[in-house]
Amino acid sequence: MDDLLQDMTNKGVAMEPSILHAIIRGRVRESDVSSAIDAVQDLHNQHGVSPLPRALHALLQACLRRGDSGVFEAQRVAAVVRQIYSVEQREALYFVGADLRVSSDNALPAAHLSETSLERMLSV
Repeated sequence: MDDLLQDMTNKGVAMEPSILHAIIRGRVRESDVSSAIDAVQDLHNQHGVSPLPRALHALLQACLRRGDSGVFEAQRVAAVVRQIYSVEQREALYFVGADLRVSSDNALPAAHLSETSLERMLSV
């Protein structure tokens, strides 16, 4: 995949959040969350592209589903979120997710990447 990304860069293809989202999803499906986190950091640092909040949340959840073995990786995701977005921006990263469960009162499922949410998810 790195060769493909290099080819895209050489051809002047602009890196988009949707491309990064696809990379994250693919690496998570391969159970390679570490390289997914690396990709987020690398592409943000090299191209200034930030992943979709939904992708970051899914990556964090994938790490946490791994139990004790995923705690370090989940902390890395939280650190990347904190690196990419300011506190104010994280408070606004509120989204409706298709993969989130509907609550008992039939409210739309939603998630966000605020500091409170990150701390709550990492304390599990």
